[in-house]
Amino acid sequence: MYFGGKNGISYFHPDNITNNTYEPPVVLTGLKLFYKNVRISDSTQTILKSNITVADEIVLTYNQNIITFEYAALNFIHSEMNEYKYTLEGFDETWHEVGKTREATYTSLDPGTYTFKVVASNNDGVWNKTGASIKVIVLPPWWQTWWFRSLMILVVLGIIIGLSYYKAYQLKKQNKVLEQMVQIRTEELTVANQEIISQNEQISYQRDTLERQNKVITQSITSAQRIQSALLPSDAELQSYFNDFFVIYQPRDIVSGDFYWAHWVGKYFYVIAADCTGHGIPGAFMSMLGNAMLNEIIIKRKIHDPAQILFELNKNIQETFKQTLDGPNPVDEGMDMTVLVIDSEANILRIASAIQPFYIGRNGKVEYVEGDMYSIGEVFARFKAPEFTTKTYPIEKGMCLFLGSDGIADQFSSETKKKFTSKRLIKVLEENLSLSMQGQAGSVHEAYEKWRSIEPQLDDILLLGLRF
Repeated sequence: MYFGGKNGISYFHPDNITNNTYEPPVVLTGLKLFYKNVRISDSTQTILKSNITVADEIVLTYNQNIITFEYAALNFIHSEMNEYKYTLEGFDETWHEVGKTREATYTSLDPGTYTFKVVASNNDGVWNKTGASIKVIVLPPWWQTWWFRSLMILVVLGIIIGLSYYKAYQLKKQNKVLEQMVQIRTEELTVANQEIISQNEQISYQRDTLERQNKVITQSITSAQRIQSALLPSDAELQSYFNDFFVIYQPRDIVSGDFYWAHWVGKYFYVIAADCTGHGIPGAFMSMLGNAMLNEIIIKRKIHDPAQILFELNKNIQETFKQTLDGPNPVDEGMDMTVLVIDSEANILRIASAIQPFYIGRNGKVEYVEGDMYSIGEVFARFKAPEFTTKTYPIEKGMCLFLGSDGIADQFSSETKKKFTSKRLIKVLEENLSLSMQGQAGSVHEAYEKWRSIEPQLDDILLLGLRF
């Protein structure tokens, strides 16, 4: 192809266009602890002594349990198309393919030694197989260190040996008439000492077995989960109260603005479903913030009234994002939420909801229950303090409770372009109410996918089904 101009003739040959074969180097660019940047310092209290790009390892204490690595590929040709994948050897079983995401977060790492590795591809999909890596050492708490355990063993042995010598000294002072009694007593102490040693060995073996089993279970639960799913409760949390339940959790993007929370505090069992503002990273950030605030309100402050939990959460969100009438540039972010609190002794449930409806299934019918008119952190709450209502129900055997986000109800059909609606969801639930909760989940998912067909998923999806 030739092009004429005032300065001469230019030509272009299409066959001269080639793919970018450059394997981009990968470097670690930053480190965060509890989502805050870690600064470089010579202080003994600082994790980084030099720039993380040249650091070989970092050492964490057992309670420094939320760590984020930031990384970048040094390819500047259409750098926005660079892609990444990473793994934490000793924790992950597979590589996480995260597309263009340039950070990785890990939480609640067990004490041990790990190696974080990250590789990247350029804009034409050519991967750097070497990548970048850094060793991560998580120190155990002092009561799990070898020196503490050794000290305890020495103390126990010292006490046993000291008692043995004391008894022997006392027995030697007695006359020959008591020699036979001394011998019998010595044999009894020897047998008792052997039993104590044997019991200590059994306890140590059982402890090690339990630790190994716990590690295997934890890894099996979290190995395939992404960063956000590590914060979600495991099936075991729900199984600690419910024998029959289901969880439909389907993010629209890689990460989700929907999340659920479950925990025991005393005699109360809490189950919470939330739908945060937005999708993707903003929604995920809100879900992580909401999760942390629920831990503070429920676990630490031990508030068990659902309406009060919503009120305190709304106050925390407004304070965090400066959502006041005279605040400078407040962040209009928030969440809809349903809070369920089960009193295991009184056999009743209390429930309060911000915006979200919930559904009660009993006697072959599913009842639609509206939530309160206020959302958590919404703009109207700046003018008037929101009022949330706690509803109380006796727990009936076989009763079902459904709570979650509006992701299913708001989904458009590819054929009619209409929403699925709560009315249609209630119909599907009523038709399958006699099935197990897993059977009901399958029916809901099948109806949803048939309705959506080729229409893109509109919103994050969360629906919890609980049978009492």
